[in-house]
Amino acid sequence: MDMIPSNVAGRRPGGRPGGPIIRPARLEETGLLSHLHLAHLWCVAMRDCSADDIAAYLELFPGVDPGLVASGRYLVMEADGQVVAGGGWSPVGETLTAALAIAGNGLAETALPRASAILRGVFVCDERVAAHLTRGLMQRLEAGAAGAGHALSLVVTTRDAAMRLPAPGYRDICPLPLETSGARVLPLLQLSKRIGAALSAVA
Repeated sequence: MDMIPSNVAGRRPGGRPGGPIIRPARLEETGLLSHLHLAHLWCVAMRDCSADDIAAYLELFPGVDPGLVASGRYLVMEADGQVVAGGGWSPVGETLTAALAIAGNGLAETALPRASAILRGVFVCDERVAAHLTRGLMQRLEAGAAGAGHALSLVVTTRDAAMRLPAPGYRDICPLPLETSGARVLPLLQLSKRIGAALSAVA
């Protein structure tokens, strides 16, 4: 899996050395996490996209923000005092409004089930983080969403990033072409995974 170079991994002030742990993000870390997510988009998930493409994506599918962190639904993986991965989730109806704002934002009309959770702000920024550990983070996110009563976990990303998604079981539902500046169309994919009560016990 391609990752952001480790020299941009998030060193948390006062971080302690040790094995990887997964914990809720702290509100004061929001700026750092937003930066790391953006770096992940630039270097990995949307590395072949322009700045306008990334801006259009984030306008419709927000990454890390104070509200998400304050909700307790954003988790980070920390190793040796550094934040090395992160991700969160929100109910679809909370994240996307006005019939998901799809037609007004240039996306082909589709049905993202409102009883679903959408993953947000997922990043990995240290090559020392083994794939199975990152999958543990994703499993915790899915379990949290399942525990809140959601039956589906959704991801909207590029095809290239979908191939490196650190979680098994997601299937390609449909393309979501997003119009950006200059009439350019960014080909996104909607991925879906069924989650349920068995997962909620992991949270």
